[in-house]
Formats: sequence, structure tokens, C-alpha cells
Amino acid sequence: MGNYDVSLFKIFRITEGSKLELRGEFYNVTNTPQFANPSGNVNVGTYAQVTTTLQNRGEREVQIAARITF
Repeated sequence: MGNYDVSLFKIFRITEGSKLELRGEFYNVTNTPQFANPSGNVNVGTYAQVTTTLQNRGEREVQIAARITF
């Protein structure tokens, strides 16, 4: 499963020489866990069970910004 990022931008004209830009950036927008491999040790009760997720994926992050240009 992939890690999906989304960016949204909108520019509003305030006057002829100025504008307002709104932007929102969403990282790992689906926040879907990536599961680790199943246990391969046949001597334990959790054989062939997936009991953990991979830790290197980040949590969902949101960044919102506004910029005025004149």
C-alpha cells in the first residue's frame, strides 16, 4: 500500500495588484497502517499471525498556510 499525499491551493484576487493564496497540504492522508510480516517461529502460539505494524510510516500530518501578496 502506498503513502498518499494531497495538496490543495486556491488563489483569491483581492485587488488588481494583490492576492490571497490559501494552501492545505495533507501527508499520509489515508493513514493506512502497513503490517509487518507474520511470525515465522513455529514454537510459539502466535505462529503465522501478524501482531505488529511497521514503524517507519508517519502519522497523518496536516499543514495549512495563507499568503498575501501585494
